[in-house]
Amino acid sequence: MVKDEILPIVDEALKQLESVDTENKKVEKMNDMQINAEQFAKDTLKELIAYYKGDDVPEKAIKQSDEKLKEKYDDVLDYRDKLLDQYNLEQTENEDEDEDSKFYKIKRVED
Repeated sequence: MVKDEILPIVDEALKQLESVDTENKKVEKMNDMQINAEQFAKDTLKELIAYYKGDDVPEKAIKQSDEKLKEKYDDVLDYRDKLLDQYNLEQTENEDEDEDSKFYKIKRVED
């Protein structure tokens, strides 16, 4: 299931992130951090697949990868929050008619 269903989703997310054309260096940095985290997630999933197949992957390595992945995601969120505060922005729920969309909007905080 992980190999056939989840890895393709991660690959698609990576493609979308890599196709983003940013004009702002700070947004580019955040996007690069997200790409790095998603690539690490993909590698961790592959490691997990190998572990459950019975390959020589120690459980300790899986736990360490999981902890490192959480740190990478936290770093992205912390950087995003820093930028939101710095530029007086807020992240809002998607208000589009497409309810299936998982994207958020970023807008200026109303005074």
